[in-house]
Amino acid sequence: MKVMGYELTLRRDVPEEKSKIIPKAKDYSESVSKSIDAPLTLVQMRKNVQHEPILYKAIRKKCRDTFRNGFCLVKKNGNAIPAADAALIDEFMDRTHLLKKFEQARISSHIYGDGYIEKQYLHDKGTKPNMKPADNDEPIHLINIDSEKIHKKAPGYDGKGLFYYYHGSMGDDVLIHPSRLIHIMNNPLPYSFFGTSDVETLKSILKSKMNADLSCGETLDRSGYGIRDMMIKNMTDDQKKEMMTIMERSPQFFVHDDDYTLQVVNPQMGNPKYFYDYFFINIGAQLMMPKHILTGESPSNAAGSELGIGDYYNDIENEQNLVLTPLLEDLFKEVLEANGREWKYYIRWNPTFVDEMTEGKIMEKRTLCGVQGYVNKIVGREEARRILRDGVISIDPSLVPKDLKEDVVKRPPMLPNVEPNTPKEEEKKVVDSGYIHPLSSLQREMIRKAKEERLRGEFELKEQEERVKNAEVKKK
Repeated sequence: MKVMGYELTLRRDVPEEKSKIIPKAKDYSESVSKSIDAPLTLVQMRKNVQHEPILYKAIRKKCRDTFRNGFCLVKKNGNAIPAADAALIDEFMDRTHLLKKFEQARISSHIYGDGYIEKQYLHDKGTKPNMKPADNDEPIHLINIDSEKIHKKAPGYDGKGLFYYYHGSMGDDVLIHPSRLIHIMNNPLPYSFFGTSDVETLKSILKSKMNADLSCGETLDRSGYGIRDMMIKNMTDDQKKEMMTIMERSPQFFVHDDDYTLQVVNPQMGNPKYFYDYFFINIGAQLMMPKHILTGESPSNAAGSELGIGDYYNDIENEQNLVLTPLLEDLFKEVLEANGREWKYYIRWNPTFVDEMTEGKIMEKRTLCGVQGYVNKIVGREEARRILRDGVISIDPSLVPKDLKEDVVKRPPMLPNVEPNTPKEEEKKVVDSGYIHPLSSLQREMIRKAKEERLRGEFELKEQEERVKNAEVKKK
């Protein structure tokens, strides 16, 4: 028989009903399925996350890091978009709290496998949710939909062919047209219309982790209170009931008469750190998050921690570009086209994290590249400034910047050499492709000083010749 995980050895000289052991506390992980093949319900997924703080922290941190610094819209060449289009997008984002809505939907997608945002349109009054919005109708509001209310898809047909409604249970069963929902899927696979829940993937680990939490709590409780042992010689039933009423105030107790002997066998507890490290590694692997970021502890290996942080933020960047960017582009395209504008831009996510030392080194390298390119007439002034801001940029070799064209002077064409004589080697000159570069201010100053020195020398030579002539005349 076990009490709080310890084996109790009992002498059975008297009937067993004279003793009582308090039942074990309720297992918070009992909602996790015992069979690996039986999927969790959507409600079980949510409850397990609510009872597991380390997983809930990992999901929230991953989503907040993803949307923390936001994004900007740029043209293909990296320049800012026109002010009119930027004003429309900014006003829409401020009105709908877009980043907050997307963050909430991404959290839901980690928990349930899918997150939903409903788009409400300007002319939606009286329109049923299963109807497609009117062409070029403007989305004016965004609402997060409870993922527990959408559980399957139903086929539908329109003039263009087959599509699938979302089947929702929002009081009454309703069909929602797919164009009205922004569907964020977590780790989708081709076998299903829906994503994969992180809770479903981690359910075995979460069950072990929750049971370990309970065991550790019981150990602390037992070390503080101990197990109360009450023995009464020749105990009567009335005495037993009275003592059990008193002892039930204690978390663990044992009531028996003098014919019972209480022994605790092997009361050693292993170090839980290694087991918890195993849990943390698996939870972090599912969220692609290093263990030291998940737990908030200081990493022991500096080089390894830098590699882990780099991989973590690279994964966030991949999620931004591959999962979120297509959804945002479709949404902004609707906003612009409803106002008679055209979507022809790109979403560039702002860097999520760069420490000050790394940021300084990056700025130093960009500045060096931009200056060297401009001084050597490889890139123009505008391109050099873009390198300083964006780093690596796309350059069309066939397009010469205007300021580079202004800095060069066209040399007149060379006449062909019609003389048969071959010029001497010392007379050969290196000729470029027909362009000469203007002299710099330093070179012009050196030439000016050389001319002044030459004129001064010629003047002094003439004065000396005059003095010699005058001396000869005086002698005569």
